Amino acid sequence: MKLSPLSMAGALMALLFLLFSSDAQAQKEPIKWGKVPAEELKMATYEADTSAAALVLADYGNIYFDLGDGKLKYVLEHHRRIKILKRSGFDYGDVSIGYYEDGEKITGFKAHTITPNGETFDLDKSDIFEEKVSDDWARMKFTFPRLEEGAVLEYQYNLTSEYYFSLREWYFQREIPTLYSELRLKIPEWYDYIFLNQGRNYDVSETDQRTESIRVPNVVQSDAFGNQQRGIDLVQARVNAYRFAMKDVPAMKEESYVTTMDDYLARLRFQLRSVQYPGSGYNPVLSDWPTVAKELMEHEHFGQQFTKSRFQRAVMEELEPVLAGAATKAEKAKLAYAHLAKIMEWDEDYSFLAGEDVDDCLKRRKGSSGELNLLLLAALTALDVECYPLLVSTRGHGKMLELYPILNQFNHVAVIADIDGQAQLFDLGSHARPAGIPRTSSLNGMGWIVNPANPQWIELTPPMSKSARMFKIAIDGQGAVHSEVQEKHEGYYAVSYRQQILDDKECAFVREDWQKHFPDTEVQSLSFKGATDLSEPVSLSFQADVPAGAQVVGDFIYFNPILMPDFEENPFKLQTRDYPVDINYPFDLNNIFFVDIPEGYAVEEVPESVKITLPNEGGKFEYLISEMGPDKLRVICRLTLRQLHFEPADYPTIKNFFDILLEKQNEQIVFKKQI
Repeated sequence: MKLSPLSMAGALMALLFLLFSSDAQAQKEPIKWGKVPAEELKMATYEADTSAAALVLADYGNIYFDLGDGKLKYVLEHHRRIKILKRSGFDYGDVSIGYYEDGEKITGFKAHTITPNGETFDLDKSDIFEEKVSDDWARMKFTFPRLEEGAVLEYQYNLTSEYYFSLREWYFQREIPTLYSELRLKIPEWYDYIFLNQGRNYDVSETDQRTESIRVPNVVQSDAFGNQQRGIDLVQARVNAYRFAMKDVPAMKEESYVTTMDDYLARLRFQLRSVQYPGSGYNPVLSDWPTVAKELMEHEHFGQQFTKSRFQRAVMEELEPVLAGAATKAEKAKLAYAHLAKIMEWDEDYSFLAGEDVDDCLKRRKGSSGELNLLLLAALTALDVECYPLLVSTRGHGKMLELYPILNQFNHVAVIADIDGQAQLFDLGSHARPAGIPRTSSLNGMGWIVNPANPQWIELTPPMSKSARMFKIAIDGQGAVHSEVQEKHEGYYAVSYRQQILDDKECAFVREDWQKHFPDTEVQSLSFKGATDLSEPVSLSFQADVPAGAQVVGDFIYFNPILMPDFEENPFKLQTRDYPVDINYPFDLNNIFFVDIPEGYAVEEVPESVKITLPNEGGKFEYLISEMGPDKLRVICRLTLRQLHFEPADYPTIKNFFDILLEKQNEQIVFKKQI
């Protein structure tokens, strides 16, 4: 997104006023190069978190604006100091600094290691490497010399960037504790930035407006031939100065069921909202949602990819044989999706724009997530199906902001279409995933419909996924277990099984899963259905023989009927949690076990039946055991979870829920030999 062209007067005013230097910062910097306090150098452990492998002693950033060569830029001065506490913290000796090859550069770089006895070892320039990550993105990489426990690692650099629409975000929190983190900014009053704060409150938050002397370029005509000479003037202008700091910031430890830790780490982001130079009019930078939708639909790498007739013709030539005989739009839409899902391969790249035209992607049978779904949009549009692009941010990319039309918050596009009067989500990229089942990475709460007439945010509600397994179990006197198993999987569980079957026609993964629990397991008579028909559940049946599935001790046999538990450990290990639990999709896991009482034995002891529910019908766990006649037991172990989001205050509830589940599924039935 670019600023509207400035008038000549505005441009001249920009040249007169935009050079802004950092030498007027009034307050002392929090750290000085190489000056490590003795107590930090001697530190052997961090008392607030004795498990920490490393500790950020200080992280200091200073952002200011510059126009040294006539182009508006900002500069980030970054100075970081890390303490290595354990050998496992040596990983923090490997550092990479990312930057855009066009429009950004790193200068003033230096790094050194200070050993616990005070010796200093500078990083040799030959140990600094440049690595190209993508067409636009590169990174500088290096490894600190002389790593050892107790060492202090220190580096600093200046990043100069022309991408002033979004300043570099600042992280106050990381996966290791931070003793002190501070960011300072000096922004000329002509720039109005949105500050997007996330996470804990600041220990220091200061804002000051001051008048400062700013160096500005001054062009002086030197002779009659028009030769010019650049000079420098000092002008008085108002500058907004900010200072934010956090102290003793705990490590953010990752757990299961989280979108991305970036959503919860304490950080500060910046987005330019408007520009107003002295003597010039107000210049908005952020647009509005209807305008953004209109511009996207006119964009050659977005809307034109599915509205242009040549792209529609290309995909319809491919689909024509497949659609023969289909009578309704709904049938044609589903057949078109199924065929494209079968022939097109995802190249593992997320995007909502097309890097190359969709007809070229069709020819090579491969494309980014954006190219695949723009191709599908071309097909559905040609079929006269009402459909729209749906922009999303994948779970790993971060949460979206509904308030501000910021395009770089999105990294993926799916398709929403009207199928028989019902909105259905399509998301190409897997041979195993049917229509209506978007990729799990797309399940990030919301999505934005690109419809110029009615752009809107919608909630993405994933369908219930189900897994039902029935076991008929016989146990002999030596503890060998024979089990006849039937399974049926729907939703995302079907996708997972279908993909494994497509990858391995022999289904060795079934035997391997059992052998993780019981190494000597033999799996026989395996058959399956629904591997190729995306609209059907996936069903499996087989026999599993486990030589030591039960434990024989004297006159007793101890047997845990939950042979293949859905959860082998509690996914929630922390006692408390500072960020929400976000589960991808609702699920229902139903396991039924019919256990024959071993010949010559009687039931001595069985686990107690239990039924627990989460508040507001958010979930339910049942463990029910009963006799089925004189020689058979039935055990039902069922877990249903409907609630997908739990705030930190509700974390003890979901943790305790899984604690009970794990405890019950580890309990045993006891049989006693009859005399």
